[in-house]
Amino acid sequence: ATALLALSACTKVTPVEEPEQEISFKVVNYVNATKADAQNHLEYTGTFGVFAYANTDAWATADNPTANVYMNNVQISKTNDGWKASSPYFWPKQAKLTFAAYSPYKESAPTFAKATGFTFTNYEIPLTADEDLMVADVQADLTGNVTTSETADAVGGYHFATGVPILFHHLLTSLQFKFQQAPYNNANVNETSSKITVTKVELVNFIGKKTYTNEAWATNSNSTCGDVTYTVYDAGQGASTEIAKKSASNPTQLGNDDIMIMPQTLVNKAENSTTSSYQLLRVTYNISTVYNHGTEDTNDDTTLLESGIVSVVPFYYAGSGENNEGEIIEFKKNQKIVYTVTIVPYAQDEIFFDPAVKNWDESTGTLTVE
Repeated sequence: ATALLALSACTKVTPVEEPEQEISFKVVNYVNATKADAQNHLEYTGTFGVFAYANTDAWATADNPTANVYMNNVQISKTNDGWKASSPYFWPKQAKLTFAAYSPYKESAPTFAKATGFTFTNYEIPLTADEDLMVADVQADLTGNVTTSETADAVGGYHFATGVPILFHHLLTSLQFKFQQAPYNNANVNETSSKITVTKVELVNFIGKKTYTNEAWATNSNSTCGDVTYTVYDAGQGASTEIAKKSASNPTQLGNDDIMIMPQTLVNKAENSTTSSYQLLRVTYNISTVYNHGTEDTNDDTTLLESGIVSVVPFYYAGSGENNEGEIIEFKKNQKIVYTVTIVPYAQDEIFFDPAVKNWDESTGTLTVE
C-alpha cells in the first residue's frame, strides 16, 4: 500500500491543452439573384451584426434553438487579422454554434427567430437612399472556423479563407439612371451645338417604410403608392450637367451606382388620374437649341434657352404610346434595375398652320368723268 501511494504521489499527469480558437468570419457580397451565379461575389465593406446560438442538438431539430444566445447583436469589423469582434469570442468545447448576420450593423438591432428569420419592423429608407440592407444565409451547427480554398475572381472573390462563411443577400431594390438626348431631326437646328443639361432628378410617390419578416416585405396593392420623394441627383444651386447625345450610345449616369429603394408594387398610371397616385420620375432640365435658319453662315445662328423645365414620367403605364409600356411592374429585393431616360428636346406636337384670308373690307365711292 505504501508503494502504491508513493507511486501515485510521484506520477505527474500533464493535461493536453487545446488552443483556444477565436471566432472569425469570411465575408463576401452575394450580388446575383440566382444561386447558379454564386461565384459572382463582391468584396464586402462596412460593419455587420451577428447573432449566434449554442446548442448540443442540431439546429434543424432543436426545440428552442435560439434560447442559448452566444453572441447578441455583436458588431463585426475588418481588422488586420480578418473579420471579428472588437472583444474576442471563442468557440465552445462541445456545443455547436449557429450564426445569423445582417448588414449594416445597428445598435437598435432587428429580431431573429428560427421560424421567421430576421424581422425589421417599420424599416425606413433614409432620404439619401444610399444605404443597403442585407441578411446572410444562416450558418448552422458549426464547431470551428471554416477553411476553404477560394480563388479570387475578377470582381473580388474571397479575401479571407478562414472563418464563418457570411454570404449576404440584398433586401432592397437598386436603381440606376442614365440619361441621353434624343436628336432633333431638324435641318434648321445645329445638333452639335444644341444641348440639354439636367439640374435635378427625383423619385416621387414612393413607399419608404415597410416591415420585413418571413423573408419577405409586406406587400402593397397595385392601387396604392407612397408619399416619399427621393433625390437621385441634384447639381446644386445654378449648376447643371450636360447629358450625352443618343447617337453617342453612351448615356450619362446621374446619381449613385446604387439608389436603394424599398421593394414595392408599382401603380399603373392608366388606372389613376392624378400624378399623386402612382410612382413618378421627375426631371428638371434646361434646353439650349441653336437654330441655323437654313444658312451656312454661323453668324446668323440664334440660340433659344429654355430653363427650369420640369417633366414627369410614370414608372408603370400599361397603356400604349407611353414611355414604359409596363415592362417592369414591381421592384423586388436583390434586384438591380438600370433605367435609360431619353429626353426629347422639343414638344411632340409639330407646328402646323391654319391659313385663311380675311375678306375685303368693302366700301363705296363715286367718281365723275367730265
